[in-house]
Amino acid sequence: MERHAKTQALEEFVERCFPGRWTELRPVTPQELTATTVLRMAITEGAAPSGRGVLPVHGAVGAPLPDRQVAPTTREPESLSLTQFGFRPRPVTRL
Repeated sequence: MERHAKTQALEEFVERCFPGRWTELRPVTPQELTATTVLRMAITEGAAPSGRGVLPVHGAVGAPLPDRQVAPTTREPESLSLTQFGFRPRPVTRL
């Protein structure tokens, strides 16, 4: 996959998961693009047999966890604000 197409695919993926996030990130480096594989495939249906029926799988976004390497005064990026997903999480104070 050519660099521009790969960058475009990554941007589309990030924006689908977290609208507005791509513009908050630093640009992708050529080395990162070389080390990244992009796979696109259509999934029309899927199942996870559990031996007793179908096992439903759900995705969820949780509250951000603190990181000791990030200054406590660092603001949360707007694109990762869970309020955009309709959540009002309680702050996590343990690590």
